[in-house]
Amino acid sequence: AAGGVGIAIQNCIEYIQSNNLQLPIIVEVKNVHEFNIIKEFEMIDRILIDNFKPDDIKALLKHNTTNKIILSKSVIECVLKIIQFSSAASLAKISI
Repeated sequence: AAGGVGIAIQNCIEYIQSNNLQLPIIVEVKNVHEFNIIKEFEMIDRILIDNFKPDDIKALLKHNTTNKIILSKSVIECVLKIIQFSSAASLAKISI
């Protein structure tokens, strides 16, 4: 409808800026492609990836350095069973 996730976010940012609003921008993405587009926008506060498959989450956590990723408690439990890493807090901010 908006022409893609990147255009939708750009429109949102323009609206916030033109109305002098100070609002957090939280985006839920459907796949790695959308994630890669969204992570480039500095004004995005959080990226929700709850609907990702475990292998997609694993890839995101391995190859992305953004601290904007939000995982639900159930997703974290699943990921911890699949991925072993030293510090979950250093890879993702956690929202329960």
